[in-house]
Amino acid sequence: MMSNRFREHLEPDNKITSLPRRMICHVPLEEVQGYKEKLDAIVEIGGYSHVGKMTLVPMESFEKVSLQDAIRKLSLLRNKFPIIHLYFQQVGLKPEFDKLLLQADQIVFWEDNPERNQKKKTEIISYFRSRIRNFAGRTIRYVDSVNSIRPEDSVKHQKIFHKEETFSRYLVSRMRGLALGGGGARALAHVGLLKALEKENIKVDVVSGASFGAVIAALYARGENTETIYKMIYKFFGGLDKPFDPTIPLVSFFKGKKMIRMLKQAFGSTLIEDLKIPFVTSAVDLHSGEEYVMDRGPVWEALAAAMSLPGMFPPIFHGDHLLVDGGVINNVPESLIRQKGADIILSVNVSPLRDEAIVRLLEDRKITGKSFFKNLWEDLKYPPILKIMGRAITLEGREITKLRKDKMDLFINLHIEEFSFFDFNKFREIIRKGEEEAEKHLEEIYDLFYPGKKFLKKKR
Repeated sequence: MMSNRFREHLEPDNKITSLPRRMICHVPLEEVQGYKEKLDAIVEIGGYSHVGKMTLVPMESFEKVSLQDAIRKLSLLRNKFPIIHLYFQQVGLKPEFDKLLLQADQIVFWEDNPERNQKKKTEIISYFRSRIRNFAGRTIRYVDSVNSIRPEDSVKHQKIFHKEETFSRYLVSRMRGLALGGGGARALAHVGLLKALEKENIKVDVVSGASFGAVIAALYARGENTETIYKMIYKFFGGLDKPFDPTIPLVSFFKGKKMIRMLKQAFGSTLIEDLKIPFVTSAVDLHSGEEYVMDRGPVWEALAAAMSLPGMFPPIFHGDHLLVDGGVINNVPESLIRQKGADIILSVNVSPLRDEAIVRLLEDRKITGKSFFKNLWEDLKYPPILKIMGRAITLEGREITKLRKDKMDLFINLHIEEFSFFDFNKFREIIRKGEEEAEKHLEEIYDLFYPGKKFLKKKR
């Protein structure tokens, strides 16, 4: 399957749940097994809520109609349906439909082998280039038979999506994004969120994450279910070989070597481009002070930079860039996946949005018995100054998030304030609380992704 977007900024139909008005033409370049059934599935999935938003019209129904009458008929259909799927029942294009094809906003090529029909596709694209004003600079994207999207001039990497679901959402500008906020150990609550979404079979098409939220997002982007992600988290924080290696705090309190080793073990040589779901994260370049977006290259390398919290881990050298935790300036990275093509985005925050007295870090210091040694051990592992630094960075990220959250499609806050930035050893409790908090927002999430449909929680 291949899609060419000829009009990238089509006006949405505000009267019908903000679906864009769009006409899509499907052209089979060879015999494709189950072609009509797949078309029906795309239309059904793309409809989302109310029946009557989309219609499927065979191009052959215009065969004995003049061009003027055909255009008039299409105009009437456009007024009635926000989305029209025109399709050729037979393989190939017929010359008499060339001008009618120019009415399409998108053309989808159906084929099993994208390389085999390259000449045909080039001819069709050339035809459009010669007849559409300002065609130069239009975004052209291809979607092949495994639903991967890539630029016209790139053949190295392809993004694999959720079959017809993502492809259908892509066609009607309803691509779903999920932005997971940072927050140290609190970001483990995102595993609980993903578990709640998994139970309701709610899927997303693009993911991003900040700081440790980027690790959870990358595991999800790799196609892992929450059970596998949980096992990975246990491997990170449940055993004796935990990812923290104290050092003399000249640059940072931890060397960061153990964390990098664990990231390499988890992701190996996997590239961001090869993840099953498009993924993006960011860091801050200390040289320029600007956000440094990472959407290609080794996954482990991007994550190491994305979670190099200043003072906790040393900065990461990446070419000429010196990178630290991206959560410092973009702690709920909704903007990153907006740039990656997501149209509707669920943004999830796990950092406290209310003030917490810094004195909490130093109180409850009983001088007797077990409590004294427990506090002493905690201070040796995570000195109060490190907690204060983490708190200061959290406050900065919180204020930036507050300014941005009102502009987000749906911003939810998982209330897990009882856990601290460094409570990684409490991963079980944090994940459980994250799921409980996420379940409180399921109706809102469902309404975001399935506008107009009533949410019925699945029976357990």
